[in-house]
Amino acid sequence: GLFIGLLMGFLNIVPYLGNKKLSKLTAQDVRAWYNTMRKTCQCCRQGIDAGRGLLRQRCCAQGRCCNKLLSERTLHYIHSVLVSALAHAVREDILPRNVAKQVHVPLGQSRPIDPLTTEEAKTLLKTTAEHHNAAIYEIAVRLGLRRAEILGLRWRDIDLNTHTLTVTQTLVRITGQGVAVSKPKSHAPHRAPP
Repeated sequence: GLFIGLLMGFLNIVPYLGNKKLSKLTAQDVRAWYNTMRKTCQCCRQGIDAGRGLLRQRCCAQGRCCNKLLSERTLHYIHSVLVSALAHAVREDILPRNVAKQVHVPLGQSRPIDPLTTEEAKTLLKTTAEHHNAAIYEIAVRLGLRRAEILGLRWRDIDLNTHTLTVTQTLVRITGQGVAVSKPKSHAPHRAPP
């Protein structure tokens, strides 16, 4: 949604292109930004590992870069946010043309899904049955919800009469800003247990 788009712009576009005047921005600048983003470890850049605290640090903060790169699909999304922002500037007569449209950004392949086997799922549920977050594991395994979708659930999202659950929001942690509510990714938010 709009919030995620603004956040993507703030975290990824502003640090690289924020000092460049819009009137001076070229397709070459956008291409260079894209190539930099493609090769930049996000853990190092955002200080993710450093924010974990001394006892939990394991990579970038200790000089061992984990090479956590953005996926091609995320890069494509960030690029589309820039295209959209510049298109707005063109509509408002701030810019004569949208230079970001001249840069081709491949969408990339979806990562293959390697689901748990039935036996693995049973083992996971048995192992976590006494865990304080056992319900979260149950929902994840039985309904296939994402972690952010599970954390965004409220009692009003569950209909005990129809045995359905509706995902209406997600809960995500934003580095340096805390927790935020967002729209779910899925276009099919109704889930029913098998």
